[in-house]
Formats: sequence, structure tokens, C-alpha cells
Amino acid sequence: MKKVISTVAITVFFVSFSMALVVGSHVPESFSDWRFLSAHVFSDYVVYELMQTDMAGFEVKVVQTGPTTGLKIGFFSRPILVVEDGPNFFMGLWKDVLIIDTGTAPEPRLLSLYHIPEKRLVHRDSYFSPIEIDGERLLYYRDIGLRFYDSDIEKRLPEELRFLEENLVSMLKDQPYLGVAISEKVYLDLLTFELVNTGEYVIRYVQ
Repeated sequence: MKKVISTVAITVFFVSFSMALVVGSHVPESFSDWRFLSAHVFSDYVVYELMQTDMAGFEVKVVQTGPTTGLKIGFFSRPILVVEDGPNFFMGLWKDVLIIDTGTAPEPRLLSLYHIPEKRLVHRDSYFSPIEIDGERLLYYRDIGLRFYDSDIEKRLPEELRFLEENLVSMLKDQPYLGVAISEKVYLDLLTFELVNTGEYVIRYVQ
């Protein structure tokens, strides 16, 4: 049986569509914004965001930092990596790891990590805030896929999480028009991309 902690944090998160760099990620040496196109310049890479016309979010691509005829023209250089289609938002860069948020709906949204030299997706998961880098680990709250829209919890709650039942019932009674989700705090090793579960859970209201 999975080990769980006995303390539950109850929090309500309000949705914000303004994306910010992940705490602990590299700070760009410079940033340029031309309304529909922006460039985050790092020592080794330039991360471009081009506003999409057919959906929310951006086309995200990475090029090698180097001399060009202009930073804006650099967008048309041969990219090292092009992020998969979607409403993508650049969230940060750590060494050779690109961190992307996908989605415009309220949390949980999709977290995607790409290893730039290998040009591949190395990790994808649904997540809740906060998200930050601690040393060589990425900390976030993983959506474990439990939703409660009524008081019939007994049949839905796994045995190892039954200690959360009292809190869930209380929240449902207080805000019956909202759903309730459970997330677990996890660490992702940014060198090996192995996920570590902490057994610490947070109950949240969701839309």
C-alpha cells in the first residue's frame, strides 16, 4: 500500500493565464518582443515564441545562439528543436531542458519537457501550480486524476487515500458547484528524468 502523510493542505488556486518563467530556471540574458514574435536569449540558445493565428498560445522553437543579421531574422534560422503543435507557452530553460506549458484551460494543464540536444520529448504530465526548480529537481503537483462532483466519495476514493474523505466532504458542502481534485507533490530529476513521489497530497477546487 502506498505510504501517505497524515496532514492535508487545503488550498484554492485561482487561474491565471499569464505565464511566467519557472522559479529556479535560467534567466534570459535578454528578451525582445515584437508583438507577435518574442525571443528569450540565453548563452547557448534562443527560444522563440510566435503567436498562432488558428489557436491560443505560441509556436515555440529553439535555435542555437550565434551571429545573425538580426535577432528577429534569427527566427527563420534552422531550428534545433520545434515544439509539437498546441497552445504552447514557454515556461523556462534549465541547462539543455526546455520547459513548456500546454493549454489555456484552468489547471491542471499539461507540462512538457524537451531535451534540446536529443530533440525529443522526455517528460509529459498534467500539473498544478506551484512549479519550481530546486537544485537538479523540478518540483510540481501532479494531478492524480481524482474528481469529486458529488458526495458519493466512498466508491471513488482508493483505500490509501481514505483519510482525505472528511476534508473532501467538507469542501463539497462548502462549494457544491465546484469539483474537487487531488494532487500529489512530486520531484522530477532533471538529469535522469525519473519521477519521485512524495506521498504529500493537496486537495483543490477545480472548474
